[in-house]
Amino acid sequence: LNRRLELEGGWVGGRLGATSLGSWDASLGVNSFRLGAVYHYRVANPLVVYGRLAGVFDVVGLSLTAPGMPTLSQHALSGGLEGAAGAELVAGNWSWLQFGLVAELGYAFRLNQARFDHLTPDVDASGPKPIQTAAIQAGSLDLSGLQWRLGANLHF
Repeated sequence: LNRRLELEGGWVGGRLGATSLGSWDASLGVNSFRLGAVYHYRVANPLVVYGRLAGVFDVVGLSLTAPGMPTLSQHALSGGLEGAAGAELVAGNWSWLQFGLVAELGYAFRLNQARFDHLTPDVDASGPKPIQTAAIQAGSLDLSGLQWRLGANLHF
């Protein structure tokens, strides 16, 4: 549609860390892969507004570490839909590449929660074998909700 409607594939990642239960360091990492459609509309010469609808697939990792204890970790999968609206300030435009700074606000709906029901110790194969351990149930996390992003885009 006159170079306004595009197929888009992308990756968004982030990590959050905090202290839990007094002495445990918790780390949550999210890698979201998305595929969808984006509709662009040029408002002024360097300013473009857009809307996006995409399917998302998440790989979510949780790890817990305490002094003198092995690290417990697990990865979970989640998926759903995402809709967003934003603005892009085009900072560079070449024949084969466009670079822009973006700000966007949207909502992501996940079809399932990321469940962490089997956290187990990370074992180094070259080190000594740990004593018998049991997996820990740490609950689940719903990644649905409002999302905002500040960043940069590259269009090929």
